[in-house]
Amino acid sequence: MNPLARQLLNTLKCPLCGGLIDILEWKQALANAVKFNFCCVNDWEHYHLFLQYWDNPIEIQYERVCIYDGACQFDVLQTNATNQTDIHFYTIDPEKRIIAKPHEPLIYRRKLFDFQHTNQEIIINKIRTILTFQ
Repeated sequence: MNPLARQLLNTLKCPLCGGLIDILEWKQALANAVKFNFCCVNDWEHYHLFLQYWDNPIEIQYERVCIYDGACQFDVLQTNATNQTDIHFYTIDPEKRIIAKPHEPLIYRRKLFDFQHTNQEIIINKIRTILTFQ
């Protein structure tokens, strides 16, 4: 792997648990048909991203965080090429299974989060504020 890409990965941490970010096992990736190549080592669902590291410039194409808050699941997807943030939210049961039709996603034409300088509480509070003023 490109040394600059490795250096970038060493600076990234999961915004939910503070875990390290590492490459995903491709067997698992193909089985689940996911579209990311790096994720949190503690739980792949916490934080995952697609890092384009084989060409210059090395860049994060998109990042995704999945947060549970009571009976809600929030999926926050930030696309860096278009500076867009999509927030999808679902009603879930106590076993974290989606039980209702997904709500209409909130789409913003700018990045709302800096995942490397935040934590779960800050993300949830910001999402609650956004939902309050919708």
